[in-house]
Amino acid sequence: MTSWRNRAERLARDLAGRGAIRDPAWHAVFAATPRHMFVPRFYTMDDLNQPRTLVRGDNPATRHQWLDAVYQDQVLITRYEVVDTMPDGQEARVAASSASMPYVVAVMLHRLDVRDGHRVLEIGTGTGYNAALLATRLGGEDVTSVELDERSAAEAAERLATAGHHPSLVVGDGAVGVPDRAPYDRIIATCAISQIPIAWVRQLAPNGRIVAPLTFGSALAVLDRTDEGGLVGRIDPEPVSFITMRTTGYQPRPVKVRRPEGVPHRGLTALDPRLVDPLGHAYDLQLWLALHLPGSANLALTCSDDGTPDGIILAGADSYVDVGYQPTRPGTWPVNQLGTRRLWDTVESAYAAYHRQDKPARDRLGITGNVDGEQYVWLDDPDGPYAWPMPG
Repeated sequence: MTSWRNRAERLARDLAGRGAIRDPAWHAVFAATPRHMFVPRFYTMDDLNQPRTLVRGDNPATRHQWLDAVYQDQVLITRYEVVDTMPDGQEARVAASSASMPYVVAVMLHRLDVRDGHRVLEIGTGTGYNAALLATRLGGEDVTSVELDERSAAEAAERLATAGHHPSLVVGDGAVGVPDRAPYDRIIATCAISQIPIAWVRQLAPNGRIVAPLTFGSALAVLDRTDEGGLVGRIDPEPVSFITMRTTGYQPRPVKVRRPEGVPHRGLTALDPRLVDPLGHAYDLQLWLALHLPGSANLALTCSDDGTPDGIILAGADSYVDVGYQPTRPGTWPVNQLGTRRLWDTVESAYAAYHRQDKPARDRLGITGNVDGEQYVWLDDPDGPYAWPMPG
């Protein structure tokens, strides 16, 4: 195959032109790395993000479509898993593995700020493409990558070897890192986490850095090791979205929200629920709200029979809220709350605080972690007055 090099160079130029690649060394790495070797197949998706067709590089009928897609700036889902059964009997699937959007990959590698001689730990080998980029830039001997899924790890190892790379690959729980090869100058996660595992903090070298997506608000944390051995840093201005990290004992989370038993507390709210629409584009507001809610809380839309959104649901581990879009009278909307926490009360207070603080962009938010594993979110200044425990 000869055409991939031209496509890879075009992709690198595109990423550089949009500011994702700023270092000539990374430009050369992206242009020289055969992404198609790490994505031999992917799924197209329907409007509900369910798999439609499998596109394979070894199928002559889809080969051109496959190669074009692999060198476009798009996320490609490489494996799905069944997580639920819908009322109509159809299986609901979520992505279990993917090839991340190259723009996001490049942004995260830029934020990682690697230097020659740095030792890097990657959490989540996945397809192996990110490990290949790191190995090309630093040399395989300085790259360690850990993957929980044995099948993914084996496939990635074969692809990396075929491409001429031999990083240290470990099958294991990413949450515990790889202590045998610590310390690391840099740790990068290609999966989303709710908090930084304390094991990563302890395996980070002095002056080290962690770059990791969070499970809420499309947030990317860029955190540096402090002199005391903790962490401090900010949320990056670039929104990102990744599959949640799987740890030992992982079980797929059902997609259906199940309303708990009990009599709801019925009330009214002056906050229009459409202002916190989880599918809207107020990404910074969504992050702000998520950081004030329990870590297990998820916001979702409800729809009428014809598919029109008609309200929102907020569900946590032991609490539940639904708010209808149809007002009971001008300026008030119906709220039903169940469980141990009044989650909508938290949404209202956080929404008010968001506006009092002049609708902060995400890069005004930061995270501090101490050596004992406690982590806090702060606004503007780690020593400022507006700080609170990070949801777990």
